Amino acid sequence: MDETARAIGVVLAGGRGSRFGSDRPKQFHILAGRMVVEYPVAAFMDHPGIDEVIVVHPAGFETEVAALRNRFAGRKSLRLVAGGSSRPGSTRAALRAIPAAAGNCKILFHDGARPFLTRAIIGRCLRALDHGEAVATVVPATDTIVMLDEDGNWLETIPPRARLRRNQTPQGFRRQRITDAYEALSDDELGRFTDDCGVLLARFSQTRILAVDGDETNIKITSPMDMLLAERLMLSAFSARPQPDGAIGQGVVDDPPGDA
Repeated sequence: MDETARAIGVVLAGGRGSRFGSDRPKQFHILAGRMVVEYPVAAFMDHPGIDEVIVVHPAGFETEVAALRNRFAGRKSLRLVAGGSSRPGSTRAALRAIPAAAGNCKILFHDGARPFLTRAIIGRCLRALDHGEAVATVVPATDTIVMLDEDGNWLETIPPRARLRRNQTPQGFRRQRITDAYEALSDDELGRFTDDCGVLLARFSQTRILAVDGDETNIKITSPMDMLLAERLMLSAFSARPQPDGAIGQGVVDDPPGDA
């Protein structure tokens, strides 16, 4: 694999957030003074291994999108792409916005509603793509997971917890293989999937996907309760940082966690 290949960070922020219970998508809600989506964009912008950032956004939120463009103006290339009607549709929109001239570049897809993306996680994903076609970010399953029957009424099996992991993002790929997978499946077929690794395996079942460590704080904001947790995590991160006068926790600093 070409270790010098260009790397693109894609923030998938095209969802409507129906489970969040708000007319405003969760990625545009304010967390510690900034839109949730700004944090992962900042993490990609500040990582030296990322060359370009693409944000996939929903239609009808031009004010928020314009604010995002202005916030990061003059930094790395930032492209804004209209999303699809589903998460897989948004991924495909991002892939179609990357020209073939980009070659077999590295692409990291990250949820716009995960504000705690770290430099370490990005680095692990990029290094994994030096050696393979795909990478998944995972954390251990702490609860025992059970599988029910097709009717959802009866417990059918209990998989060994030692081998189970919870999927996070980023999920990373070399451009050609993941593009081929998305173009080979119809909209109806794509509708079955909730993540990009699943799409890849559906088309190329023998692909080996390397797993790298995520972080328990790399949460996805799905419900108002998640937003409360994110606020506590943000407060904890800010209060642990030394302030200019040497004090700890003297208010909210300007830089989000992804800027460290």
